[in-house]
Amino acid sequence: MTEGFIEIQMVPGPAYSWESQAVQYSMDGNPGIGFEAHWLDLESGEEVFPTGDTSESIPGVTRIDCLLHRGEDGLLDGILNRYDGKNPIEQADSINVWVRPDRQRQGIAKRLVKQARFWWAGITYDKQRYTEDGMQLLRYLLEEEE
Repeated sequence: MTEGFIEIQMVPGPAYSWESQAVQYSMDGNPGIGFEAHWLDLESGEEVFPTGDTSESIPGVTRIDCLLHRGEDGLLDGILNRYDGKNPIEQADSINVWVRPDRQRQGIAKRLVKQARFWWAGITYDKQRYTEDGMQLLRYLLEEEE
């Protein structure tokens, strides 16, 4: 990475809609940012539910760490997924962010990304792929860090 510049990769648009992601989680809960971990079988793509110690890598299974943002009403309005690198599509510490369409531009994505970078030091801006909206978020985050 060159000082003052970040090499980034643009994508034409979101690969998945808010609706396709939100159905994977409970729609209501405690307000604020919460955490869930999900495991997917790499071959079938189906969610698996490991038993016992899940702190270590499970052969043939990828872990997705999920930060979920819920508004003051307790309704799900933001999702951030962090990948462990075993997923063939996502490299280690890459993230995807979705915000419920009627709650966009309220700082939800920014709060999720800041929390993720606090928890996982490996998340860097140059590892990500960006949509047009993601580029706008990146600009805000970089301005705040100056």
